[in-house]
Amino acid sequence: MNITPCKDKKGRYYIRFRRENGERPYQLLGFMPYRKAQEEALKFVNSFAPIAKVGTPATTIEQCLNHFLRVNASRLSENSLDEIQSYFVNKFLPYFSNKPVADLTVANVVAYRDHRLTQPGNSGKTIANGTVNRELAILRAVLNACVEDEIIKYSPLAGHKKSLRRLKTEPRRGI
Repeated sequence: MNITPCKDKKGRYYIRFRRENGERPYQLLGFMPYRKAQEEALKFVNSFAPIAKVGTPATTIEQCLNHFLRVNASRLSENSLDEIQSYFVNKFLPYFSNKPVADLTVANVVAYRDHRLTQPGNSGKTIANGTVNRELAILRAVLNACVEDEIIKYSPLAGHKKSLRRLKTEPRRGI
């Protein structure tokens, strides 16, 4: 890892880096020569214990969700985090039985989409296309975030836009 201390507007050196679990530690090093700032930055980076890698072939959908929630806890509102967790706990995990992400295929997700479209909603009607689209967008976002943070090697949904084409929602009628 290349450790490069940065200078703020006041001329003080600081170090900020991204850990494998998404954390962004920060330390103000102060006024000092660049070489000394590099040494201090290296000491700061090495003071963190290594993070156990989750990215094994058996990484599950639940582990990806937990990583996503932990990394985005400060960025998303509490309601959004609760909604995402609710979708996973009540919809995805019961259907996919917490299978490893490596075993997840586009065919599995298409089958999930078709399954959800046949289920009754709260009003007794079938679930709207927009609801299923929203659920699939959340699944896609969680998997993409895990790819960015190297928790999984690739998203099984990446590059399959035609086969996973979002369903069209009913056009809104004018008043």
